[in-house]
This record gives sequence, C-alpha cells and structure tokens, in this order.
Amino acid sequence: MHVGWYRVNYDKNNWDLLIQQLNDDHEKLDSNSRAQLLDDSFNLGRAELIDQTVFLEITKYLTKETYPLAFIPAFNGLNTISNLIVNEFETNELFKVIFIFIIFLLSKNYILKIKNRHITKKR
Repeated sequence: MHVGWYRVNYDKNNWDLLIQQLNDDHEKLDSNSRAQLLDDSFNLGRAELIDQTVFLEITKYLTKETYPLAFIPAFNGLNTISNLIVNEFETNELFKVIFIFIIFLLSKNYILKIKNRHITKKR
C-alpha cells in the first residue's frame, strides 16, 4: 500500500460541483479534503493544468470556514499571487483590497466564534 499526498485533478464540471458544495455546505466535505482542494486547485492552476480562477472561486467559501488548516494553502496561494502581481500597480491595489476584505471576513468569523465559546464557558 502507498500512502502520501497526491495532486487530484477533476474535469471542469466536477470542479464546479465541488465549488458549489463548498459554498452550499462545506462541512459535507471533511476538513482535510477542503484544505487539499485549495492546495490542489492552486498548484494545478499554477502548472496551467486547470483554469487559474478555480482556486479563487474555491477561496470564496472561506468566510464560513472554521478549520485552521484550510487557511494555510489559501494564504500560501494568495501570497504567491500577490508576489506575482506586485509590479502591476492597478492589479496589485485591487488584489490588496480583496485580500484585506477576505481577512476581515475571516477575522469577523473567528471573533464571533471566540465570543460564543467565551459566553458558553461562562454559563
């Protein structure tokens, strides 16, 4: 038996179905699979094996994500994209706004989660 991390690619229809599932109810996919989808979509896009926008479409569900591991491939991918467009001022400025908005949404989600835990523990 072979154990390890492998890149998994899907046809466009299946990527679209996975994106839809993540947006509808991401918890139907286990947390490691969600992280792997982010990592695979970024790296397959970077290798030009799939459309590079697949990764960005997947990141949209992150506003609902509570599993920390999923953010590692997301931020790694976003950081790489940011470094690639650093010299394109207009694109880079727009990307910064999008990146800050994503961080705002994520932090809002985590602050609410922490507050809920704190309130629950006090009772």
